[in-house]
Amino acid sequence: MADIVWPGWSSLTYSYWFIVDAANRPIYSEPGNYMFVREARPGFWAPLYIGITDNLRQRLCTNHEKWPLALAFGATHVMAHRQPNQWLRETEERDLIGRWNPVCNTQHRTDGGLPAIRNALALLRA
Repeated sequence: MADIVWPGWSSLTYSYWFIVDAANRPIYSEPGNYMFVREARPGFWAPLYIGITDNLRQRLCTNHEKWPLALAFGATHVMAHRQPNQWLRETEERDLIGRWNPVCNTQHRTDGGLPAIRNALALLRA
């Protein structure tokens, strides 16, 4: 799969690669940004959760607390890229969440997020 370039709320863009499996695209033990995504229609991906970490391998190869919720909303893939600068990671995370308002994110949303969050919680309780 090709890398995807995601535009942020600021119009800056960020390139993410798909994590198919560790043999094809290694999950680095480095800081970075990541997304849980679903294919909304052929060739169009929708982010369900956007996050940052100090260690991509550690964060993505363990039981991530948002993964069950992302699965409930149809997550099929994980995307990531390395970013060593913490300020840039945080800024990018806010920029992308502000543009896409992923249903599983609760912070940095620009749409208020409350209805989507209530629906997400209802799905988990069902």
